[in-house]
Amino acid sequence: MRRLLILSMISLSFSCVAAADNKSPVGPGSGTSSVEQILRLTPREYEKMTGKKLKLKQKIGLKIYQWKLKRELKAEGTSQKKRLGILSLIFGGLALTAAVIALIASLPGVFLFSTVLAIPGLVLGIKSVSGKNVNTTGVLGIVFSGLVLFLFTLGLIALAFSSVVVD
Repeated sequence: MRRLLILSMISLSFSCVAAADNKSPVGPGSGTSSVEQILRLTPREYEKMTGKKLKLKQKIGLKIYQWKLKRELKAEGTSQKKRLGILSLIFGGLALTAAVIALIASLPGVFLFSTVLAIPGLVLGIKSVSGKNVNTTGVLGIVFSGLVLFLFTLGLIALAFSSVVVD
């Protein structure tokens, strides 16, 4: 997060310096200072914006900066998804443990509590698995939570059919 903040500050200062040039279209009204546009900026476009010719060393530096910025953005998203996956695994594991205890000790209140724990476990697991980066903890959280919700659904079906009076 700190690196992303530093890179944002650098790009902001770059846009402010370029806006003071009057030759450059980068500035408050142009909207070209977003991260996506910096990532798509070619050396030729940069030369047109600033009116200065870049040397080979500066062109390579621009590409390295774009590569590092792209890696930082990807790492930031990956760490958030890992956090969601771990939370999903915790909720799913607690829900499965509570469901097993409820089934062994025949405690319907604890089983209902395990179902309440399984719902956020499932939601967080789905959020952590969405996208390109699939993490194992999110998948396990989905499996544990889904198992508890499946058992709860089977219990509701059994309860509904057992209350039907057969003539």
